[in-house]
Amino acid sequence: MRSATLTAASWRSFLLAVAVGAGTVSAVHAQSASESSGRELIQRRCQYAYVLLWKKDFVAAEEQFRKVLQEAPDVADAQVGLGLTLERAGKLDEAFAEFAKVKSDVPDYAAAAGGQARILVSKGQFKEALKRYQDLKAKSLLTDEYRLAYVEALAYDGNYEEALKELVPLRQRPQMATDVAKIEGQILAWSGRSEEAIPKLVAALEKSPRMMPCGSTWPGHTSCRTSLKTQSRLSRSYRKKPPGPARRSCFAWTS
Repeated sequence: MRSATLTAASWRSFLLAVAVGAGTVSAVHAQSASESSGRELIQRRCQYAYVLLWKKDFVAAEEQFRKVLQEAPDVADAQVGLGLTLERAGKLDEAFAEFAKVKSDVPDYAAAAGGQARILVSKGQFKEALKRYQDLKAKSLLTDEYRLAYVEALAYDGNYEEALKELVPLRQRPQMATDVAKIEGQILAWSGRSEEAIPKLVAALEKSPRMMPCGSTWPGHTSCRTSLKTQSRLSRSYRKKPPGPARRSCFAWTS
């Protein structure tokens, strides 16, 4: 019958197995800690790159984002950051390509698709831009800011009624009342409905006295905000559509 006690040889084998097991666990813990530390470092470098971006140091920001992506190509936040940096630096084609690399199943996809749409609008490619916004809408990723940009693209493409319809949910947001009134007035003016546009534009002007039509040098002083002359000038200014490819959005910046 086999003894239930450990022989000297068995005991040595048991201790060796325990030691090997403990070493394996320690190695796993060390590897886990190392990976965690590595992820933290990458996250901090990414945050630093964003700080450089907001400081408009585009050269340094681009360099930092590229370093992060070289070490961790799957960090979508850095991919979006690189796209934003290139976009702000005026490298629109490069920015578009970086946004396109972000997969549709990650949280940062909305920012990437929004960036692509923004660039397409700036180039006058409204229909392509609309596809991006409609994709966000289908995925329930159309935030208030992206909806404003979507409305802008619809209006630029001449879809005035649809644009006005998309504004309806935003009317319930008190903090967006001025923007919505301005955009609605702009769209009404573009569609030739000046009589309806003027009250909207005057309402926006009263809430934001410094507001002025895009590309205009008109000061918009409150002292003359409700005069017929002011209303007429508002109507004329806002009736003008952007020449050629649309200039940078005057409705919303969605980065």
